[in-house]
Amino acid sequence: MVEGTTESRAAAPAGPAGAAGARSKPQKKRSIWWRIHQWSGLQLSLFLAFVMLTGTLAVFSYELDWLTRPAMWSAPTGYEERVSRGDVGAAVASHDDSLEIINIYAPLHPASAFDVIVRDGEALKHVYVHPRTGEVTGEGAWFGFQRFLRNAHRHLMLPVPIGVTLVSFAAVFLAASLVTSFWVYKKWWRGFTRWPKGRNARALTGDVHRIAGVWSIWFIVLMIVTGFWYLIEQW
Repeated sequence: MVEGTTESRAAAPAGPAGAAGARSKPQKKRSIWWRIHQWSGLQLSLFLAFVMLTGTLAVFSYELDWLTRPAMWSAPTGYEERVSRGDVGAAVASHDDSLEIINIYAPLHPASAFDVIVRDGEALKHVYVHPRTGEVTGEGAWFGFQRFLRNAHRHLMLPVPIGVTLVSFAAVFLAASLVTSFWVYKKWWRGFTRWPKGRNARALTGDVHRIAGVWSIWFIVLMIVTGFWYLIEQW
C-alpha cells in the first residue's frame, strides 16, 4: 500500500502538471524570440527612425537646396548646347581668381546649373555657373540641406569611421527583427492577404503592424544588404 502510494505520488507530475511543464518549454523558447524581436524593433526604434527619416529626406535634398538657392536654377535661354568644363572653370576664375576649384559637377537636368566646389581660404563653398551662357549665377554655403541630411544619415555628424559603423550596424538589428518575426508570426505568408480587422485598438494596431511588416520584407532585406555592404566597405 505504501509502495503503491509512493508510486502514485511519483507518477503524479506526469499528469496535468507534467503536461503544463512540457508546454512551458516551447512557451519559454517563444518568449525569447519575442523579446529579441521586441528589443531589436522597439528599443532601437528611435535610432532606426532617425536614420530612415534622414535617408528619405536626403533623396530630396537637392530639391530642398533649390528652394533656398535661386542660383542653382538655370532658366532656358534658347541655347541648346552646354558650355564645356573649361568654360566653367574660366567663368569661376573670372568671378574670383582666388578660389581653388576642387570639383565640377555637371547639371542634373536642363533646369539646373553647374555646381562647382571651390576652396575659399580654409572653407569650402559652391559656385553655380549657367550651363548654356557660362555665366556665374551665384554662390552657396557648403553646409546646406543636402550636406546636412547626407552627413546626418551617413555618419550622424560623427567622424566618418565611427558614424558609418554605427549606422551600418543597424543592419544587424534589422536582421534580428526580420528573422525573429518569422518565428513570432506563425504562417506569416498568409498575412499578405489578411486585412486588419481587430476588435479593439490594440488588436487593430497588431494587425496593421503585421500586414505592414510582411509587405515591407523586400525593403527591409534591401536595407540589411546595403547596411552590411557599407559596414564591410568601411572596414
